[in-house]
Amino acid sequence: VRDNVPKDAILIVPPYMSDFRFLSERAVVAQFLDGTFLNFDPEYGNVWYSTISDICNGLECESWNCLDYCRIGYDSLNEEDLQVITTKYHAEYIVIEKPKNINLNVIYENDGFLIYRN
Repeated sequence: VRDNVPKDAILIVPPYMSDFRFLSERAVVAQFLDGTFLNFDPEYGNVWYSTISDICNGLECESWNCLDYCRIGYDSLNEEDLQVITTKYHAEYIVIEKPKNINLNVIYENDGFLIYRN
C-alpha cells in the first residue's frame, strides 16, 4: 500500500488486521481494535460500532467470537456493498485478502492482497 496508494488516501481494509494502518502509513476507515478506545469515550463506541458493522457486513456476535464474525462479514461484501461503504466513508481504495476477487479496478496485487480503486 505504501508504494501504490497516495499518502492522503483513505482505505477500506480487512478490519480484522489490526496492524494495517500502522504498516501502510495510510488512513483507514476502521479496524476492529479501534473499538478499544470506547473505554475512554463511550460516545465513540456508538460511532465505531456503526462503522465496523458496515465494514463487517452487520456484526452480530458474542464477545468471544466477534473477530471471526467480522472476518466472515468483510469477506462476504460484494462489489455493490463495497461501493456503498466507500461512498459513505469517503474512501477511495479497497484492500481485499486473496483468494477473494471482486469486479472493480485492480491497481496492485501481491501474493496475499488485491488493492482496488473505487
